[in-house]
Amino acid sequence: MSKAGQAIQFCEDARALAAQRQNEARIAADREAAAAKAKTEAEAKAAEEAKRQAELTAAKEAQMKAEAEAAAVKARRRQMRLQPGPGRSRCGCSQGQGGSRCLESKRRAARAELNGHVRLRPS
Repeated sequence: MSKAGQAIQFCEDARALAAQRQNEARIAADREAAAAKAKTEAEAKAAEEAKRQAELTAAKEAQMKAEAEAAAVKARRRQMRLQPGPGRSRCGCSQGQGGSRCLESKRRAARAELNGHVRLRPS
């Protein structure tokens, strides 16, 4: 091969090599862009899931708090019914009326609780 042919071959090889490197650089850039896009999408999805979990946790905590408050109110009401008022026995009748009234009040209260009714303090 002549020197001119070698020079032409060298130029063609150099051009082909430059084109190959440029193509490889473009492919690498495309891969990096795809990886960055996938990472961004995954982070957004993870953030959305974390937000959903936080909302669920907050809702569960609010429900538990409401249930605890309702139980506390119920316990206070039950305690208030059990505490005798001034001039009254535990069953709610006046102490001067004798034991038969107290027994009757207790029987009515027991029946009401068995039937699922709320026991009201007799007047």
